[in-house]
Amino acid sequence: MKKIKKGKVAAKSTATVRNDETCKSERLCSIDEKIMPEAIVPAVETNGPSADEEKGIAQITDEPITKPGVSLDCIFRSSGRQFINKPTYEIMQEAMNEPLYMQYWIYCLENGVKGFEKDINKVYELLDYLNTEIGPFYLIDNRLAQYIFNGWGCEHKDEEAAYDLWARAMCECKKKLEDKSKRGSEFYLASLHESLYNSMYAVGYCTLYGLGTETNARKAVSLFLECARIDVNTDDLPFYVEGGWKPFQRQAYNAVINIYTQGIGVPRDDSKAFYYRKLICDMGIGTSQDYINLAACYQRGIGVDKDLAEGFKYLKKAADMNNNVATDLVADCLCHGIGVAKNNEEAQKYNLRGIAIVQDNPWEMG
Repeated sequence: MKKIKKGKVAAKSTATVRNDETCKSERLCSIDEKIMPEAIVPAVETNGPSADEEKGIAQITDEPITKPGVSLDCIFRSSGRQFINKPTYEIMQEAMNEPLYMQYWIYCLENGVKGFEKDINKVYELLDYLNTEIGPFYLIDNRLAQYIFNGWGCEHKDEEAAYDLWARAMCECKKKLEDKSKRGSEFYLASLHESLYNSMYAVGYCTLYGLGTETNARKAVSLFLECARIDVNTDDLPFYVEGGWKPFQRQAYNAVINIYTQGIGVPRDDSKAFYYRKLICDMGIGTSQDYINLAACYQRGIGVDKDLAEGFKYLKKAADMNNNVATDLVADCLCHGIGVAKNNEEAQKYNLRGIAIVQDNPWEMG
């Protein structure tokens, strides 16, 4: 594959510099004031929960930061509708005349469908061919970068070349979205937003860990937050998308939470991590585990003043989402009076509900 010339990616910054002493000491001035308000209370020192309280207090279980990948595959699913009844040779013939259709050929080779054998090496050859023949194109750049980053179908991994391709795709998507004269269909816009998310998340991931570029955690945080603000109306797509766009917004916020809870490239900051945990839940894009994590923050005083009543409230919300761990914790809280008045009868109801959840989904506990 031809070496992609590395260029400077000049991203516009709308961030305002915070002048408070905390921000000065941490050198974290890239967070937008609208996203990260001043009124965040530091964690309060406590003597810890009693033995009985510990039974009903949640533990935080963070997921690792997801590696770059492809999200909805908008273009593949759409073009696939045009090939539903076409034999293999016709798909190949159409693909040679139209790069958009070649994307579907690639999809068939990746997944071994429509009479094609799964062939990752062939996919890489096609992507490399498209990159050489038609030049910069965000759909190809995104996919080819993923192959080069992981070393799929090529001789060796090339993180720098992958980063360059993702950065180029990100810039191209931004330019197209900023061009108001070429709005296109809702599907076209959704596809552009999807590609922007994929490329921007990948650039953020590479920047955070110094893969193919210099390490810059502050820039990574800004990129992940920008990803989280992308909102795609999946109702406009010509196919059903389970879960809609919420899982991808959550994924981006989850990366920011991990950076602050683990102190990846920045000082650990539980108050900022708490802010984004609560934001995910308040936006309605969180999973039951996100509600448990938020409850743990309130119950243990992590990044916020200790508040057992608030902790119980969020545990109950997680239980209402049929999380058996949450139902057990709610039962313990009711049994020992943690953040709520003691009520053994209600505690027993939640115990029975937890048992029913496990029996209905024995392999999906929690």
